[in-house]
Amino acid sequence: YFLGCGWSYWFTLDYPCLSGDLDDRVYTPRPNFTFDEADVETAGAPVDGDSLPLCTLDHEALGGHPGRWVRGAFPNETACPLTMEPDPAFQTHFDITRFDPDRPHCWHRDDLSRVGHRCIEMNCRLIEPESRWISSVHEEKRWYGVWKPYSCDYLEFTDRQLQACIDRRNITEIKLEGASIAEYHREYVRLRLQNMTMYDAKLSDGLKVTLSTLKLLHTTLLPDDEILVGMHKHRAAAEQEEFYWVTGFYTSSERGVNAHMARVEKLTHFANASLHSKNYRMLNAFDLSAAFTYDTATQFDGMHIIGPPLKMMITKLFHHMCKDTVSGSRVGATF
Repeated sequence: YFLGCGWSYWFTLDYPCLSGDLDDRVYTPRPNFTFDEADVETAGAPVDGDSLPLCTLDHEALGGHPGRWVRGAFPNETACPLTMEPDPAFQTHFDITRFDPDRPHCWHRDDLSRVGHRCIEMNCRLIEPESRWISSVHEEKRWYGVWKPYSCDYLEFTDRQLQACIDRRNITEIKLEGASIAEYHREYVRLRLQNMTMYDAKLSDGLKVTLSTLKLLHTTLLPDDEILVGMHKHRAAAEQEEFYWVTGFYTSSERGVNAHMARVEKLTHFANASLHSKNYRMLNAFDLSAAFTYDTATQFDGMHIIGPPLKMMITKLFHHMCKDTVSGSRVGATF
């Protein structure tokens, strides 16, 4: 874990990472963390093989989603013949690697050294290069790894399997709601659906899927009671709709005022308590992004996460959509 690195456009006077007292401090409920065998006892030791059940929405629970990033040997050209390079149709700000229609595991390859060097928002360009802390993980040009919970497995699907899921469930669209980070999710979803044919939305038996970020990071300055009122005003999921929402990512800097890790975690708990009765389905991004936040953040800002964590979030979405409808491959089975 690397905690406390990034920048804030409210306090950009070029403080070198780890030395500034404005944008490099991580605010947490506990200033100290202890890692020992007791943590493993509580979480449950990793179990290999096919003996694990498939992940359910209960496995996404806040504080109940222990796991780890597992790295595999980088696949050769026989295992992954499609070269690892950005898809030219999706080279916006994210350099999303191409998806092999027949080999979903190959999507988990990444050149992490590409991440962070493009400025999207103001003041990013004011940061001097020598003030950016670069980890050895960030310099990995041949990363191949996935997030694996200790207690369950996710499935991933070929294009043919995903199309079968769409056909059998009559899925008309996958709609993204939210702001900022929702745009990042939208690009990854668009790439994954680029070869899919959706069900005719004019027919009455269609199913709409919605994925929302709830604009959590845009509410951090609001008083708690105002946020709770806003949560209760969210519409309930429609009868022919599956509504998924993404928790806040683990942030490693106060990128916006009061937009720090502890605040995001608190708002996520607010949302979970308020929206469950509206038939919203939570996807846990907080736990899986903790170890990767700084290394996979655009602009080195410790908040806008892409790369392996976002690929796993899209994998989670399709897993929960399709696991009861079509067969797939267990994530990490090739490692």
